[in-house]
Amino acid sequence: MKKLILSIFVCFLLIGCKKEITNNNEFKNQIIDSLSNLKKATDSISDTKKPSPSIKSFTIDCGSGCAMTYNEVTRKNNTNSIEIKYEVSQYIDEKVEDEYFETYIFESDSNGFLNSIHLTNYSENIINDEESIIKEYLLKIGYELYPQKEKTTIDSSEKNSNQAINSLFKKFEFKYTVTEIETDEDIKTLIKMSLTNKESKKNQDINFIPESLIIKFDANQSNSISYFDTRKIIIKSAQQIEGGHSLIVLDYNFDGLEDFAIINYEGSNGGPQYAYYKQKPNGRFELDESFTNEIRFFPLEINNKEKTLKFGHPSGCCQINTFMVKIQPNGKWKEIYSKLEDIN
Repeated sequence: MKKLILSIFVCFLLIGCKKEITNNNEFKNQIIDSLSNLKKATDSISDTKKPSPSIKSFTIDCGSGCAMTYNEVTRKNNTNSIEIKYEVSQYIDEKVEDEYFETYIFESDSNGFLNSIHLTNYSENIINDEESIIKEYLLKIGYELYPQKEKTTIDSSEKNSNQAINSLFKKFEFKYTVTEIETDEDIKTLIKMSLTNKESKKNQDINFIPESLIIKFDANQSNSISYFDTRKIIIKSAQQIEGGHSLIVLDYNFDGLEDFAIINYEGSNGGPQYAYYKQKPNGRFELDESFTNEIRFFPLEINNKEKTLKFGHPSGCCQINTFMVKIQPNGKWKEIYSKLEDIN
């Protein structure tokens, strides 16, 4: 009888231990499930913080018949930087001439703003490179990866001295302000110009939005120049492919009145391109859309006697395009010379 009672007691003890073990296993599984769900939630939050790579490829126009395509191959996220590797293909007249790889590093500052963009093994910051033809494309990508610092409006008429502005034109006082305006596509530069006749005091306000600027518009004394001189037969300009002036006074249509050219486009290897404003007999300025759209570049030579303008700029990677135009009695322009030759 004692053995029977002892056996029953042992059975109840074993059943109780098994139930406790089962409960412990269920509790352990609940913990594992909770940890797993927490990891999934953390991964989901982490993924939402990662920038969405919407710009995966882009194409650069490098001159007449020349184009370069950049296609993203890999993207690596680091602590304060992101590395993007591109496959680059260079085309000449729609034929592939060269293919290679380039890796760009996008770095942020301590506050998380975009601070620098540079090639691997190169420390030069492309953001500060005024002549880089790839800068505007990399900036768009950079501002997707890191936020952009808040921009401020610059009042250049206050920044520059009145003497520097007033001495640019012979008959006009010139002032301007620069404002950056945000559009649906990107940020544009609005240049508000004010020209006042020194004698009549009549004023004209002109608003101009350049097509594309890499560097901030500035027409201080070092960035503006006048080639207006009706006494000289031939005027040689010092405008170069790199480092051209932002604002230039000249008489490009040979009517004896001051006109001006303002920087309109930067970024191609052909050099800076300009918009031309001609002065009418009543002293008012108007945009010469035909000359601006057809010519675009600034002349290397102004011939007051022959009424001709000579131009020269790179075409593609390895050629120079030289051409000359002459104004006709009806005010139209006619090309009288053109030559395309290899760069020596």
